[in-house]
Amino acid sequence: MKNLKLLIGCLMLAFTPALSGMAVRPDEWYNSLQKSALNPPGWVFAPVWTVLYATLGIAHYRYCVAETATDKSAGNLVYALQLLLNGTWSLVFFSQRAPRLAFLNIVLLAIAIVVTMVKFRRVSKSAAWLLLPYLVWVGFASYLNFEICRLNENS
Repeated sequence: MKNLKLLIGCLMLAFTPALSGMAVRPDEWYNSLQKSALNPPGWVFAPVWTVLYATLGIAHYRYCVAETATDKSAGNLVYALQLLLNGTWSLVFFSQRAPRLAFLNIVLLAIAIVVTMVKFRRVSKSAAWLLLPYLVWVGFASYLNFEICRLNENS
């Protein structure tokens, strides 16, 4: 039962960045921006992020329950940092209408994900691998963010 509570806690923690995404939505400003031809329709983001957040929670759970003599505090800290960066991206991009600052945020997020993967791998290889789809999606989102900056540089 203890592990079930831990799994639920890890899943709840993983979904916390979604709160900022629910608080700020694309609006007329966002709709007026030029975007990459590869920009997916808006309905794609919710199901993709739902799967990714669930995967994040499972990865963190596997990291937490892995039996090892390794101290897990650094891995937990960088995991929390990447969640914070994830949650702030929507606020920076949509609320502040600051795509360039959001691009910096998402680059820092990608770096934090890689560091998290390295820390997790030392304890649980499966936990690290579970973060790979997240890294790929954030890489794609970084490209989309960059293209918005590039295509709207005079706006």
